[in-house]
Amino acid sequence: MKPPPTQERLMKTFIKHLGILTATFTLSLTATTAHAQSRNAWYGDQVMQGEYLTLNPELVSLFNTLDSIFPKHYLINEEPHCVGMWVDYSFKNLKEYRQYRPVIEKLIERLNQVPAYRSYTERLDSTGMEKYGITLTPKTDSYRQTDYAYLTVQPRRMNFHYFANINGMKMPWNRRQDVADAADELLAEYINRPDVKKETVIFDGTKTNYKFLSYHKPYDCTYRCSGTRYIVPNCTAADYDRLYRFIRSHALSESVTVASNEIRGQYEEISLGVNQATNRPLIVGAALKGTDLYLIRTEGDIGSQAWIPRAWAEDNPIYP
Repeated sequence: MKPPPTQERLMKTFIKHLGILTATFTLSLTATTAHAQSRNAWYGDQVMQGEYLTLNPELVSLFNTLDSIFPKHYLINEEPHCVGMWVDYSFKNLKEYRQYRPVIEKLIERLNQVPAYRSYTERLDSTGMEKYGITLTPKTDSYRQTDYAYLTVQPRRMNFHYFANINGMKMPWNRRQDVADAADELLAEYINRPDVKKETVIFDGTKTNYKFLSYHKPYDCTYRCSGTRYIVPNCTAADYDRLYRFIRSHALSESVTVASNEIRGQYEEISLGVNQATNRPLIVGAALKGTDLYLIRTEGDIGSQAWIPRAWAEDNPIYP
């Protein structure tokens, strides 16, 4: 039988475990500031050149870096002629702001190195307010394309925005039945499983205060659409990622619109919009809440556009 541990041995064991805990905390903090892999980083490597747009690689890299530091606080809208990327984070307290500000300031320095037609840097430090940011119009290789970017940090919030646009070009809403068929085929693998809950949904944006998932809308779009929301149980992040990558693979391709964003920092949603051979627009989307995979399939009126609201997986999809 082993003798009972002495006080000295207990103290050595405690110090050893304390050292392990300290090292673990240090590694955790280092991992945070060293930037984990961005949820969207693969996109920046694979889809830089669209049919009309050419995205700025450094600005996409900045987005991916911020997306890794502040995961699930992003919004991306992608159409063939315009792309918008946002990362928006509210600091929990002044201590957290001061922790992240040096990292963000280095990113602002990187942004300062981007060739630009115009740029404006602001730094304000006083007893009542601190703010540091840069706004610029990056240079592009095409006279038809206009880029815009800004990054600001202050005690309450951090904001990043990159927007690229082909001047005066409307969404080319041609029929893409091939994409619609591929989307339906992928959805069918999930919605035909047993124990799937189905709910009829109608979104009428003309009568409500919906904030639409897709930021850019044609002037003649119809805000009303209807379809079905599915709740598929016993799913994993791999299931959502499969849908995510399928939808993202069509970003910046002709007549396809893609939007992805976070909902209150808790989960993500992504959607794809495409015009069918019948000239009736189709929108499909996915979101993972715990082990429930939420899927949505809606159609709009023939000859017009339809859009689902942000936070469509919530019981009340109106997003404040």
